[in-house]
Amino acid sequence: MPAAATHGAKLGVLIPSVGRIIEDTPRSWSHLSELAQAAEEAGFDSVWVDDNLSGWDERPGSWEAVSLLAGLAAATSTIGIGSFVFRTINRNPVILAKTAETIHEISNGRFTIGLGVGQGRTERLGIPSDHPVGRVEEAVQIVHQLLKTGHCDFHGKYYQVEDYTLNPRWAGGNPPKILIGAKKPRMMGLAAKYADNWNDFIYYDENTPEHLAPIKDRFDSVCRQVGRDPDSIEKSVLVAISTSSLDEKLRQFFIDEGFAEPISGTPEQVATSLRAFFDLGISEIQMLPLEDSPEGILALKTTVSMLAEM
Repeated sequence: MPAAATHGAKLGVLIPSVGRIIEDTPRSWSHLSELAQAAEEAGFDSVWVDDNLSGWDERPGSWEAVSLLAGLAAATSTIGIGSFVFRTINRNPVILAKTAETIHEISNGRFTIGLGVGQGRTERLGIPSDHPVGRVEEAVQIVHQLLKTGHCDFHGKYYQVEDYTLNPRWAGGNPPKILIGAKKPRMMGLAAKYADNWNDFIYYDENTPEHLAPIKDRFDSVCRQVGRDPDSIEKSVLVAISTSSLDEKLRQFFIDEGFAEPISGTPEQVATSLRAFFDLGISEIQMLPLEDSPEGILALKTTVSMLAEM
């Protein structure tokens, strides 16, 4: 895989499954695959797809995430593929583990399964959404057992698994990594126990390392409380990026919707801003580029190169 930054630090890009925000039109498969291929060409380490059933505030709708991830795994060759994050309670955890292993096979070992509470109103579809964290706690344990050991026998309040073996497995040996998105103590505890990668997304709040630092410190403390070395877990953050060529109408729409001011400026200024997250101890930054085009992603190629040299 490409190495975008020094000392193991990595850069990813989020490709939203929802439609274009202002035009209220769906993104086509060809457009989405071009975005992923542009990220691969630009030197990004990973590409991520979000999981929405109702779309962003129910407009303008979204494609199904598993299908997109499998397609992107086949349409790329070196870049990592990840879910950001599956709304875990939407799918049976055994099916989630089977999904992860299958996409891992398609991608030749490049898949990371992102798990979390997620978003959406699935009660409208008859999918239980009560006690979401309790359901996620059980589901994560099942997925973890299956991916890490290949077998699970689990009897919980919400899920029952009778002596199930995950088969076939990717021949490369290493199982899909598990990313868990967690902001609050209970989910942080779950990530501390079972995650390979902890994630926080801060583009709703403030796209700065100063905002992230106390959150990361809390997570490190939770890791110690459960007996895990904080340095044994990769840490990642999702931030919004605005290139200098960004349409001002889209940038203003983003802010009017209640999101934080995106990281912006020249390639060097953006690289410097991102470097500060790595200095904080973050191992991967996922970017949400506000310009929805292959050209917008390729415009970040200079920033990626600069970070590799810092």
